[in-house]
Amino acid sequence: MKPTNRQLLVCLLLLLAAVSCKKDKDKPDPGPDFSSEFNLRDVQVVLPAGSTHDLSNDQLMSFGERFPVAKDGKTKAVDPRPAEHIAYLFDKDGDPIMAGFIIDSTTTISTESTA
Repeated sequence: MKPTNRQLLVCLLLLLAAVSCKKDKDKPDPGPDFSSEFNLRDVQVVLPAGSTHDLSNDQLMSFGERFPVAKDGKTKAVDPRPAEHIAYLFDKDGDPIMAGFIIDSTTTISTESTA
């Protein structure tokens, strides 16, 4: 094979690889929706007395799923009964605020469950 043919072949292969790896940026990938595969349960987030933190931008993470928290602290969590698990409360910046075990008898995330 002549050097020019080799160079042309290498260029064509590189061009083919670059074009085939291009992602479709018009359609964002929403990701899988696992929340429909699990049973959910109601959870209450309780802030300490005197706190001015706004819960409406926070999210509760339970078994890798994130659930929005209402201003009054009501949210949902994955219910993997009879197993227990820890749910984490994250603020709008993604920083952890509190955590707590979700079990049959406890569905509250508070400073007591975090300590």
